[in-house]
Amino acid sequence: MQELVIRDAQRKPLREAALRAYQSRMVEHLFGFSPQHCRGIGEAAVRKVVLVGMERATAYGFTQRGPVRFYLELMLLMGSGFDNDPQLPRAMADLLGGGGQSDQLQRADWLHGELIIHMRAVLGPGNSHARAAIERLRSLSSTEMALSEAHLEDELLRLFEQIYPQRCALTDGAALRALVAQARRLAAASRLDSRRGTALCALLMFELGHRCFEDPLYPWLSRSLEQGAGGDPVTRTEHLEGKAKTYLALVARRLQRGTR
Repeated sequence: MQELVIRDAQRKPLREAALRAYQSRMVEHLFGFSPQHCRGIGEAAVRKVVLVGMERATAYGFTQRGPVRFYLELMLLMGSGFDNDPQLPRAMADLLGGGGQSDQLQRADWLHGELIIHMRAVLGPGNSHARAAIERLRSLSSTEMALSEAHLEDELLRLFEQIYPQRCALTDGAALRALVAQARRLAAASRLDSRRGTALCALLMFELGHRCFEDPLYPWLSRSLEQGAGGDPVTRTEHLEGKAKTYLALVARRLQRGTR
């Protein structure tokens, strides 16, 4: 029987085909892991999440199937930019950076343990903390969003505490201040109202992750800024706020049903 010979010129297409097949399996997995969210953003966006996630997972030394899959799940739970989010729990940040453990399976297992501890404290029994936070965020009035320029940072920190005290209890104050500074820069670059726009950006970053405006998990955010591109700052801010309220209503219904 003649031996099968695979030449070097054939290896690259085979590797690429295997990679595409693996990516497709990860897309399928995420649709099973978070069906409501994935159906809402569509397969193309989920595939982009997988591509971004695989690249970032590799940068942290996760190359095996289980750890990579877990990294993608973390993105769905905490936002695609969770790895450098100032709100990331210190224990998880240390483990991502190595944590003195070179074995990626062991490190992923420890990360999973820390995630369970964090999520139990943040989400609450039956998602009770998360549901209450979403409802408080949705019910914010225009008056509450109209913060003073002179005390914007302090007033936003009080809003964070008012909306989601459980998350604030687990997040360093300096991290939340860094989030506000990031929101200021984003609002200015996006030509949003300086006070209300900054507050809106900061609250969304607090709830969805610090890179939510560039996150493929939330394509409606970048589209909202593009669609309101011709308006004045107040109009652009109102447009974004309307889209945010629509999305938060969907999240509230998912949490009520206990689905992702």
